[in-house]
Amino acid sequence: MKPKKDMGWIENDPQVKKWFASINKNGVGSKHTQRNYLLNVTRYFEWLKTTPMKYIDHAKKDPEKAYRNDLDEYFNYLENKKGLHRNSCVTHYTSIRSFLSFQELTFPRKSFPKSWKKNDKGKLEIDEMKKMLSHIGLRDRTILMVMRDSCLSIQDVLALNYSHVKECLNEEFCHLHILRGKTKIWFDTFLGPESLTLVKEYLEERKSKDETFKNETPLFKTRARKVKRLEPFEFTWILNGVGKNLGISTRSHDFRRYSTSRLKGRNVNETLVEYWSGHTIPKEERAYFKVASEEQMRNYKENYYALSFNGNGDNGRIHELESQIAERTEEFEAVTCQINETDQQIEDMFNALKKKGVI
Repeated sequence: MKPKKDMGWIENDPQVKKWFASINKNGVGSKHTQRNYLLNVTRYFEWLKTTPMKYIDHAKKDPEKAYRNDLDEYFNYLENKKGLHRNSCVTHYTSIRSFLSFQELTFPRKSFPKSWKKNDKGKLEIDEMKKMLSHIGLRDRTILMVMRDSCLSIQDVLALNYSHVKECLNEEFCHLHILRGKTKIWFDTFLGPESLTLVKEYLEERKSKDETFKNETPLFKTRARKVKRLEPFEFTWILNGVGKNLGISTRSHDFRRYSTSRLKGRNVNETLVEYWSGHTIPKEERAYFKVASEEQMRNYKENYYALSFNGNGDNGRIHELESQIAERTEEFEAVTCQINETDQQIEDMFNALKKKGVI
């Protein structure tokens, strides 16, 4: 594991202190996001080989020149020399703009530096996802399948505890009611049979090594003996290594994007899918968005087959139809039994009245 970055020198900078206190006070992102902001700003000034104060003085004299010569060049460095994915570059860009905007520096209104090339890496296809799953261990395979089934981000998946699933270990589906760290909003989502089976196997593997579980025990831990929660950046390093060996782009987010697009393609209510993903629902929609968890579970079960990688969901659909047929058969048999009992009661009453000469 890479050592943590020493950011002490920049954390003590007066301008950085004020900026960091501001984003913390205003609740910009989660604690994890805020630390990433600070880390990205640190890397920028280390690359420039200067201090924030010196750079601010320089940028205020000619912000256009500072933008073109410094930021644009830095992003070329990140993308072309460091080989960072474009989304990582966006995070760096946002962090630095946040700091510089706090210094009341005005930059050209441009989303990204003009030198950025188009994002042509594309998203993972189903075959590539299946290939990736076959080349990673049980823990990492479970994480990706939980992302796929739940529509959760990697941050939200790795924030899960044992308490979130302990009541579901003997069930086929699992209802999760969780607080998203990024938005501080409670929401619901679900796990299906494929991911839940892997969760059970993974926990059994840990229990076989004499690990004990409490409610607050991380659902996904590092491989160290001491129980320590796996961090998103650690998981990203693992996937990057797998991707290099397989020659494919490895982004855990593609598993989440796959599930949301598949569900929306099945005409599942778009607001409901966004809700399951932990996204903030606009106020005007939130006022009318009241769906009972039982109704959500029914909706999820009916469309779960669409998420399966097995024949693009055909096997899952067959399983779902078989389950529905079995349920309807049981209902039909129960109704038939009631009818037979009613017929018998009517016949008994008829015979009794006949004996009394009433009829």
